[in-house]
Amino acid sequence: MIKTKNNFYYGIVLILAVFYLAQWALVKSGKPEYVSPFYWWIQGYSIVIAVIGHWLTSKGLSKRNDFHLYFMGSMTIRMLAAMVFLLAFVLYLSENQEVFVINFIVAYFAYTGFEIYYLLTNLRPDSEKNGNKDS
Repeated sequence: MIKTKNNFYYGIVLILAVFYLAQWALVKSGKPEYVSPFYWWIQGYSIVIAVIGHWLTSKGLSKRNDFHLYFMGSMTIRMLAAMVFLLAFVLYLSENQEVFVINFIVAYFAYTGFEIYYLLTNLRPDSEKNGNKDS
């Protein structure tokens, strides 16, 4: 698990680099209105929530019988925290709420998709070892 844990953090850094390049490209191409002033708050929030989710699901991987509880718990925490974060910022912001929400949703799905991909790559070898191969 130690080796794959490093892969998770490398993946988070890679996603952050892609978001940085996208933000830089938008600003340089004359489209800074598509980047929320709170863009880096969104990235920081997304990374913290991804690491917390990773920690919870890693605990679940060590307890195979209860893995689904840990995974569903981490996804529930992620979703509720996202709603609180969005609500707080949308109530705080007086303008560019749409840009903020779109920036947030893109980051939310990117980090959530990465976490699910990471979990699938860790669970697939165990599934194949137990004879549960998909066609």
